[in-house]
Amino acid sequence: MNSVREQIVSISSLLVGMSMLLIGNSLQGTLLAIRAAGEQFSSNAIGIMASGYFLGFVVGTMITAYLIERAGHIRAFTALASLASASALGHIILIDPISWTIFRAISGVCFAGIYMVIESWLNERATNETRGQVLAAYMAVNLLSLTVGQFLLSTSDPHGYVLFCLVSILVSIAIIPVSITRTIAPAPQKPRPLPIRRLFKISPLGFIGCFAYGLAMGAFWGLAPVFAGNVGLDIDGVALFMSLCILGGGLMQWPMGWISDHFDRRLVLLIGCLLSGGMAFLVATG
Repeated sequence: MNSVREQIVSISSLLVGMSMLLIGNSLQGTLLAIRAAGEQFSSNAIGIMASGYFLGFVVGTMITAYLIERAGHIRAFTALASLASASALGHIILIDPISWTIFRAISGVCFAGIYMVIESWLNERATNETRGQVLAAYMAVNLLSLTVGQFLLSTSDPHGYVLFCLVSILVSIAIIPVSITRTIAPAPQKPRPLPIRRLFKISPLGFIGCFAYGLAMGAFWGLAPVFAGNVGLDIDGVALFMSLCILGGGLMQWPMGWISDHFDRRLVLLIGCLLSGGMAFLVATG
């Protein structure tokens, strides 16, 4: 137990930095959807803007390994967080769907890279005996930060500029604990690409499941705040709606993991998808 506690303490600066980033990113995603609706962007434009983030995310996963090899984990993190902070402010300088889609794509590249930096760092620090508990602590910080970010939405008018500045401030502050940490960063390694075709051959069901999940979550993060506003929820209501969705997903992590360890994972995946789809249908039609 002491070993686990010591490892979590040793990575606390990474967790604090990641927490600031996730709070800012969580706030930014919902804020942009609400502000875009207020700026009279069409639903298609908002959907494309949301897709830009995930397109950038894909690109980020492809290039970050080379960035880490070239500059190391800390410099890569600093560069990506700085760019993410700048892109957040870009939304209040140029207000149109095309510019916002480009800024969202840039954010996607940055956050994909940031996730890779932090998660590879945590994975390197953990041992086989403590990896699950270390990653559990990371996920707890992850979900709590995403929830906090939603509630910040009600601290100022989404149609002003303050919340965009708050996003930029949070992302910028995240650089401090990571850049001054005494935790030793992993040695950069030469990237070893995993072709998509090979990944599909290794796990066809996992590949298809992740693809479908990505489609659903991309639509959810981009349009759920707009939907909540259209059904009559105020800003506090939208924040609560999004927070409950995040918390519900967090609470189901352990039960689903336990069930999948004791039953056929394909059956668990099928039932989980059917239940999720059914709940989404009830929310949309209720």
